[in-house]
Amino acid sequence: MLYNKKMKKTFLIIDAFGILYRYHFIFLKRPLINSKGQNVSSINGFLRTYFSLINTYPADYTAIALDSSRKTFRSEIYKAYKENRESMPDDLRSQIPILYNLIDALGITRIVLDNYEADDIVGCIAQNNKKENIKTIIYSPDKDILQLVDENTKVIASNKDNELIEYDINMVKEKRGVYPNQIIDLLSLMGDASDNIPGVKGIGEKTALKLLEEYDTLDNIYKNIDSIKGKIQEKLIADKDNAYMSYELATIKREIEELNIDYKEIEKNKINIDEVNKILDNLELKQIRDKINSYIYGSSSKKKEEKVQISKQTKQETNVEDNTEKTIVVSNAKDNNAKYYLIENETELQNLLNDINAKKLVCIDFETTGLDTLTDEIIGISFAIKSKEAFYLDLSGRTNIDKEACKKLVFDTLAKEDIKIIGHNLKYEYKMMRAIDKKMGNMYFDTMVAAYLINPSRGRYNMDDLALSYLSYNTIKYSDITDNAKKTLLDVELKDVVEYACEDADITFRFYEYFAPLLNTYNLEDLFFNVEMPLISVLADMEFDGVYISTEKMKSLSEEYASLLEKTKAKIYEKAGEEFNLQSPKQLEYILFEKLKINSTKKTKTGAYSTDEEVLRELAQREKIAEYMLTYRKYSKLKNTYLDVFPTLVHKKTNRIHASFNQTVTATGRLSSSEPNLQNIPARGDEGKDIRNTFIAEKGNVLIAADYSQIELRLLAHFSNDPVLVEAFKNNDDIHRKTAMKIYSVSKEHVTPSMRNTAKIINFSIIYGKTAFGLSKELNISRKEADDFIKGYFSTYSQVKPFCEKVIEDVKAKGYVRTMLGRIRDLSKTINSSNAVVRNEAERMALNTLIQGSAADMIKVAMIAIHKEFKNHFKTAKIVMQVHDELVVEVSEKESDKAMTIMKEIMEHSVKTNVPITVDIHKGLSWGDIH
Repeated sequence: MLYNKKMKKTFLIIDAFGILYRYHFIFLKRPLINSKGQNVSSINGFLRTYFSLINTYPADYTAIALDSSRKTFRSEIYKAYKENRESMPDDLRSQIPILYNLIDALGITRIVLDNYEADDIVGCIAQNNKKENIKTIIYSPDKDILQLVDENTKVIASNKDNELIEYDINMVKEKRGVYPNQIIDLLSLMGDASDNIPGVKGIGEKTALKLLEEYDTLDNIYKNIDSIKGKIQEKLIADKDNAYMSYELATIKREIEELNIDYKEIEKNKINIDEVNKILDNLELKQIRDKINSYIYGSSSKKKEEKVQISKQTKQETNVEDNTEKTIVVSNAKDNNAKYYLIENETELQNLLNDINAKKLVCIDFETTGLDTLTDEIIGISFAIKSKEAFYLDLSGRTNIDKEACKKLVFDTLAKEDIKIIGHNLKYEYKMMRAIDKKMGNMYFDTMVAAYLINPSRGRYNMDDLALSYLSYNTIKYSDITDNAKKTLLDVELKDVVEYACEDADITFRFYEYFAPLLNTYNLEDLFFNVEMPLISVLADMEFDGVYISTEKMKSLSEEYASLLEKTKAKIYEKAGEEFNLQSPKQLEYILFEKLKINSTKKTKTGAYSTDEEVLRELAQREKIAEYMLTYRKYSKLKNTYLDVFPTLVHKKTNRIHASFNQTVTATGRLSSSEPNLQNIPARGDEGKDIRNTFIAEKGNVLIAADYSQIELRLLAHFSNDPVLVEAFKNNDDIHRKTAMKIYSVSKEHVTPSMRNTAKIINFSIIYGKTAFGLSKELNISRKEADDFIKGYFSTYSQVKPFCEKVIEDVKAKGYVRTMLGRIRDLSKTINSSNAVVRNEAERMALNTLIQGSAADMIKVAMIAIHKEFKNHFKTAKIVMQVHDELVVEVSEKESDKAMTIMKEIMEHSVKTNVPITVDIHKGLSWGDIH
């Protein structure tokens, strides 16, 4: 298991009152009463939820958000806001002071602000975390909190079985029928009875979802009100004021000037375990007290040898605490009769290696001083060749073995081609071995990759989560054997390290036994062994080699952008007539719509305005200040996201950036990148070129970029076998020009650039299942024109629509979609949903996964073959980046032409298709030169 150092810090925010009310009502009929007559139901529930959260989502910062009072600024907007709620029950109110004392003793920061709700505090913290590059995890049962979910923010809630459910963007869409940025629009239409938000009278959830599926936002609904017929139109017109008022009531604040977040103060808070024990003893909550002490003191305490239970609501009533318990997992190796051994001499090691050589298979896991594979060291290796037995070789100098002699014995064994190596995230072990010039001979089975292939939509593939889900096993956590004062495993008692490390190897071996048959069951073995496993070493080498950037160019460009930003800021201030905080939407709203009195289509009847990009783009057509704001935001983002950050990520040892290329993230099979995300760098425009120009080849080398041309459209032609589409690609026609000719009924020479661009958008819209409304919005045309374009497209390419329908029919029958190389994505829970919005989204996912997933299959196969060629026949060539459908290679100028020839040949023929695959390939001294 990797050393528990986070590449990006995490902030856990908890809505405390949400938990308190939840447990109050769970135990309403059978409250937990101690011998003093105190109701402790909610406190007990809060503590169980809290420790379940921090166990599952370890965070660098933790805070509790609290409501100040029922009367907030929303009550000024709408006097009846939350007036339907009863006062807090006395037996719950009596627990609040005690809970506050407990929270303080636990070292958790409490945040409460007059005039604001807990949700507003949460929203502001989440927004601020984005600026600080800190991930946000929110625990809250409120459905309106889902509006905060984005790439940086997830929401956690408990289901009826007390299991933690994680909401990312796709899960919000699946469960609520809209994306997070549409939650406010949804509530503005259907209202929210729990908060007494009225919405539009007579519009329920079903109708609201249909409207948002068609029109995206509340504003667009009213812009297109004439196209909505019958009673629904009447209701919308009659209650427009309430709709926009409800929008304002449902909107969570993202900025509160009075809220100052001191990350250092939050981080340094410490638990006062004596005070915690005193409070819990007084409440007679012995069981949860013991759990907390076990958590705090870790596995070295005697309590760690007891079974650790996971809270799960049951109907069985025992005592004050046990009626919330069902023992479903154990976390200690001894409870499973597992045998873990420390290797104490070379004879014991040789005996183990002899067994490994006889079995031809071993599961390994490295313990290291950190996550940096270029500089950190291996301090121990655990081995397993069967379940419930593992061995640990300490390489930190705490035993009397000859470290160097033992290393040689181990690495010589691991280099053998006939020894099948199993691991969980073997890419890490591979890179650690490469750093000391050792070779991993036969990387055979990565259990993390196997789990991903079996369920690519799961999202979390760490050992702890998988063990709980698949083996009903609660692993020893890093926090169980360390505390904040201990920085590495070198500071932990060796006996605890042995148990911790051996468990990693043991659990991984059990994963192997569990997942290997499933790969066969789901017909995934070929994809796993011939594509995903060989790809691991390709990605590992890409990460290890890194890509060179010119920090001087980035610094110069950053200074240039800083100057431009200052000039743009001055123009904005001149137009505004005063200086203000350009980062504050509230202040910008005041300047634009109150001081300058600019008209906006997003003005509400209550006086609230939006200053998002869509509004500014519309205003920029007539207002210079809006144009300047767009310019300011664009260059500010480029400067803060790339130019000022990337130089800090350059490794001191190599002077290169070593990004991670992630194999187990996207549900379609595409790779993603992180730390930094290279795939988000702008591809077009002068600014994109400027940034890409900072990615350069080292002296004597060049960069080669090979990009699949229109790969997804070619795959659409391959799968649909549409004769017109196939012929166009076989003739090497300009497919966008050809589409324009058909839908506009003009000859080739009369196709204008604008027509071709429209045709291009339509071509790709078909793949992504865009509706006529979505297309009309993107092209800024009427819905009828958009509908005519789509009909014209399907008329021209007559086999495409039947193909799309056949894909959807097959997925409805089978429950999953499968790519050209056999990758699967389970859509059984949504493809037959009675909710039209959810069902339509699943249908789009089915088609998109087939096309985009097959494109991912294709480039992965090509990467493996190119990597092998480079290893065997080149001295300098190495893949340094993979961005969407593009491969970037660094190679000496001398070998560059040969590399280009081989890359093009492999990429164009990696997978057999019935249309030609074309690759655009170029070289240059920088990435920007190539484009």
